[in-house]
Amino acid sequence: HYPDPCGDNYSLIDTIQRQAANVGKVRAPVLVVCGRNDVLYAPFGCEAQADRFSKGSSLILRNTGHGVPLERTAKTFRKRLSRFLQRYGL
Repeated sequence: HYPDPCGDNYSLIDTIQRQAANVGKVRAPVLVVCGRNDVLYAPFGCEAQADRFSKGSSLILRNTGHGVPLERTAKTFRKRLSRFLQRYGL
């Protein structure tokens, strides 16, 4: 069992390299969501990830860790996600 509930962190470097090679192909709006108290990924990484996309934006939730939709701030997450989707008619 990996310590990260999202999977094997050892594949992150390869994933980031592949993403960098293909990020220009993404035409859809991208919302990168992070928790300010995430012990696995720092908030600056969330912003950097969003900056990779031409139509990217980041949402960093206070009092939230790694399990964003499962935490007590899930209602705030859903509300902000809904606004993002509505902005693009989705």
